[in-house]
Amino acid sequence: MKYMIIEIPHQRPPCVWEAENDDRIIEIANAEHNFYYTKWTTEEAVEAFDADDFPENLKAILDAHGVAMQVGHSGETEWYSVDEVGTELEEAKEAIAHDLHSCHFMPHGEAQEWADNYSRHQALEVRKAIRKLLS
Repeated sequence: MKYMIIEIPHQRPPCVWEAENDDRIIEIANAEHNFYYTKWTTEEAVEAFDADDFPENLKAILDAHGVAMQVGHSGETEWYSVDEVGTELEEAKEAIAHDLHSCHFMPHGEAQEWADNYSRHQALEVRKAIRKLLS
């Protein structure tokens, strides 16, 4: 599915861009936001960490569940159990939106109607940015 992404910062002008599919959103999150989404098994963690450097929260999750997820962006990651994280796409969207006033991901064909009804932060600028991309 082709997406239109509307990034609305707190102060800067809105940015509107397109993504051809879910994978492209994940690629953008990786490239521009240092997105990280990795499943770790106990065996992988034991190989990667010395006993003195083994993160306590990772150990607790692995002891309880056998696998853990390392998820984050912008150089900051956290350890979670698998049931505490969203899909890779959901987490990538969170990474993209993390420092914005708001960020909207929608099917490409719905963007103009959405913009016509949008009346919140930077509404006029959002409409202009969408029209410019669609023209």
